[in-house]
Amino acid sequence: MISNSMSNKKFLDKMKDVLGVVSGIKVTGIEVELSWRGRESISLGTLFDYMNKRKVLIAIDEAQALRGPRGELFLKALAHAYDYDRNIMFILTGSEVGLLYDYLDIENPDSPLYGRYINVITLERFTEAQSVDFLRKGLMEAGITPPIEYVRSIVEVFDGIPGWLTIAGNYIVTKRKLVDIDHIEEYAINIAIREIMKLEKTHGSRLIRTLKLLAQGHNSWTRLKKALEENEGKTVSKSSLSRIIRTLEKLSIIENYEFLDPIYKKASERILVQSHGD
Repeated sequence: MISNSMSNKKFLDKMKDVLGVVSGIKVTGIEVELSWRGRESISLGTLFDYMNKRKVLIAIDEAQALRGPRGELFLKALAHAYDYDRNIMFILTGSEVGLLYDYLDIENPDSPLYGRYINVITLERFTEAQSVDFLRKGLMEAGITPPIEYVRSIVEVFDGIPGWLTIAGNYIVTKRKLVDIDHIEEYAINIAIREIMKLEKTHGSRLIRTLKLLAQGHNSWTRLKKALEENEGKTVSKSSLSRIIRTLEKLSIIENYEFLDPIYKKASERILVQSHGD
């Protein structure tokens, strides 16, 4: 991922003289190869030290996905760069806010980032006026002048969530026409369904069932527990349900048993799950 990001002309025009002579880095044209193993290898921390010879911005989207052994290596390299590489700025973004904070773990004395200051920027949902302005200006920059009522209808569907507004705008630009709003919404719901089903691999099918039951209106502890037990045909422990609720909150999907995102709610209503599970 890092070598692919470095493999572009603009970056190499700035950094080729610095990185082209470093052991463990091979630059061919605009392609960068990094060697992480063997005698001619380079560590992530050392790579950052060399990059520090220029002002560099390193941005990682959905950074919470780095959790695991490789993620620990990255945090250690990030802590090293924080202390020694003043020319590098890191931007870590994530839609699953709770999991991102869990990954950084800055309040834990055992975390590599403990004691380091981070600047937190929270992107809240847009107001209706901001949403209309954002979508309208974006489309006009792409050469599409939409009627104001068309824009307002899209905004109503996506409830001011910047990510969905961006996806809607990009979908229209790709089609090069004012697409039927139902088609845009269907496109977004299918994206959300795919994202939800990915959670089954990491969190189990009970979490998926819980989402579907929440979408069906079982939006309290008592109602949800009863519906889940009826669905599975067995007792669900308080600790198991509590763990699922905490996970869904950390994933920024629900809060107080209500969906934060109308598209995710509609997607959860449609997902197919087995009647009996974990």
